[in-house]
Amino acid sequence: MVKRLLVLLFILSSTNLFGQIKIAPVEFLWVKRVDSALNIIKTYDKSVYDTLTKYCTNIGFWNGKYSSIDGNSEILITKNDVLLGPINNLAAVIVHESKHLQYVNNNINVKIAEEEIDCFSYEKSFLLKIPNVELWLINNTEKEIKRFQGN
Repeated sequence: MVKRLLVLLFILSSTNLFGQIKIAPVEFLWVKRVDSALNIIKTYDKSVYDTLTKYCTNIGFWNGKYSSIDGNSEILITKNDVLLGPINNLAAVIVHESKHLQYVNNNINVKIAEEEIDCFSYEKSFLLKIPNVELWLINNTEKEIKRFQGN
């Protein structure tokens, strides 16, 4: 009983740390990693963090292949994005998906390739502000930008 109460207390306190963004109450480790990723975003790019909190009210999880958005205010993160790789990758995923939310909320209609190029460019710009960021994260954004430029 005490353990459950402590987990519930942590979940409630951690979701309040980041204003209006509510994290789905799942595994303790998942919530902790998302909180850490949000802290990285807030620490290294206040403008990106402000955009995130403007458009995102919920962060949920799903078993899809790629992280995505649901509706106009929720980011859905895959299990792999939560558990695999560094926290900087999880932060990049959240930043990328927040840009998609910005498109949805502002009724910006462009070709999917154009939107993805903008989202990966936004993600890359954010990653470059993190000291000692993993180089493969930058390389991945560049690879994806080139892939979508080919469409």
